[in-house]
Amino acid sequence: MVKIKNLISLSLATLFILCNTNAAHAYSTRSKIYIGADYVYSDIKYKNDSVYEMDDAYSGIAPAIGFTSYGIGMEFFYLNSDKNINKFGYESTLSGYGVDIIGEAPLSDHFSVFVSLGMATYTF
Repeated sequence: MVKIKNLISLSLATLFILCNTNAAHAYSTRSKIYIGADYVYSDIKYKNDSVYEMDDAYSGIAPAIGFTSYGIGMEFFYLNSDKNINKFGYESTLSGYGVDIIGEAPLSDHFSVFVSLGMATYTF
């Protein structure tokens, strides 16, 4: 079921970008390299029968570096969350890295919608 949701999301994002390419607002013809950061909150739950073995929340800052040109781009990120101690006394962190492909749909001279699709590897 998850793969079907991803395929539908990718199809809608692609359609949205393609429909907006003929808009009166043009993409920036200038290539850009940027750095940024995302706040990430993950609520991880694992249920064994009727008992939650794990119900932990992690938060962290994910620095990112990206490149865009003509409305298409790529972004790389790395996540290292805060430490969490669960109800059994075990300490853990969540870390990960990944890459996103980004599409830009300019709606006006000062406003654009960005859509991203990517892959990541997370380590718990």
